[in-house]
Amino acid sequence: MDFNLYVDILERVALKKLSSYIDNVKTLFGIIKVVHRANKYNNLSYIDGFRRLIDLVKNWKYNPEEAYINGLLKKPFDDPKKGISKRELSRMQHSVNINDWYYMVEDKSFFYQICEARAIPIPKVFGVCYKGQQGYWDNIRVTTLDCWHQIFSDLKKDIIIKPTRSNYGRDVYVFRCNGAFFEKSVIKEIISLLKSGNFIIQELLESHSQIAEMTCTKTLQSARMMTVLKGSGEVEVIDAAFIKFVANDSIIDNFHHGTTGNLVAQVDSKTGLITQMISEALPGGGFGSISTHPVSGINLIGLEIPLWNEAIIILKKAAKCFPALGTLGWDVAFTDQGVRLIEANFRYDPFVSAILGKGDSIRSALIECDGNY
Repeated sequence: MDFNLYVDILERVALKKLSSYIDNVKTLFGIIKVVHRANKYNNLSYIDGFRRLIDLVKNWKYNPEEAYINGLLKKPFDDPKKGISKRELSRMQHSVNINDWYYMVEDKSFFYQICEARAIPIPKVFGVCYKGQQGYWDNIRVTTLDCWHQIFSDLKKDIIIKPTRSNYGRDVYVFRCNGAFFEKSVIKEIISLLKSGNFIIQELLESHSQIAEMTCTKTLQSARMMTVLKGSGEVEVIDAAFIKFVANDSIIDNFHHGTTGNLVAQVDSKTGLITQMISEALPGGGFGSISTHPVSGINLIGLEIPLWNEAIIILKKAAKCFPALGTLGWDVAFTDQGVRLIEANFRYDPFVSAILGKGDSIRSALIECDGNY
């Protein structure tokens, strides 16, 4: 063997082992920090804490912080099977999803083009702009900044602008004109934003009037619904759906681990009925339980999400548009004009489903989807 090649192989092996060692050290320190916090807030003994967390990390693939946030270090201990870790779910998602199709859903400009071609209902896409220059508007190519300036000068519609690739509701911007033309200062702000990245410009949707009545806001409040596409061609909506409710003056319904003031409600996937609801993150991990919306004062438990059956039908059609993807997490909007698919997620987060005790439903559905897992 060539000496330089031999040295190169040794370097790679050494770096791999060093990386693994560093990861193990980080995990150990993470366990120590989390167990200490659990001892402080939950009065959990260090011995019980270490035993519990090591089991969760080793056998259930939880990150120490993830286990704490999910309330898995509070006695009486929940059965880990009720939840599912991000690492375990990610491994299963990659087992049933073809990586080469990742950007078909994660890049919203691709995703919406596919949906439009297949008559899948989505929010109206006005245009896509790349770094403030090239792009398209109403399917007509746009090539200069002056053209974009003219487009927004002539526009009299409320819009939402978001990155073509983003998650967790980051970098979402709403611009309202209230039926008039945008002011010059607003147009300047929009153009400045478009220069900073790749953005999609869409109509601004409002929640279905029944949901708006439940929450005292017209801000769009979407559901997360997960599907599996089986080898037989059958599509199953996993029994792990939930909807996010706005509980303040936010322009987005993001929950973000219970730090935004918004709520998450579990929805029975077959009936569309709300079965339980959680609110803010608690100091010792886990989340507060709530039944009444804090602004409207309406008890939401047992209420039905409007157009739920319509959403099921649309999802079963939409999942077949991406035949190389065995499972997707869909953000679904319910409006007075009908159901709209906001986006599909290649690697949807298990966080809320785990908190609501639906981890085993996801696990079982994905195992059935891929018999080789």
